[in-house]
Amino acid sequence: MRRSRIISVMPSDVVFDEALWIMRLIVSLLGYLSLLASIVILVYIFIVIRRAVFTRQRIFSSYEMSPVVIV
Repeated sequence: MRRSRIISVMPSDVVFDEALWIMRLIVSLLGYLSLLASIVILVYIFIVIRRAVFTRQRIFSSYEMSPVVIV
């Protein structure tokens, strides 16, 4: 009787533990994905700002190179 009781109780515990493990895995994967996404967004913003500054410097340098006549 005891043995059948243990067998009947164990599968639900195993399923519950496996569900918890799967949920923890999903949550950790989502955390890593959000961290990766934020890093990618920051790098993209940094590249865009750097490119804008670089093009602005090029525009100013081309203005400085062109002869300007002040009347």
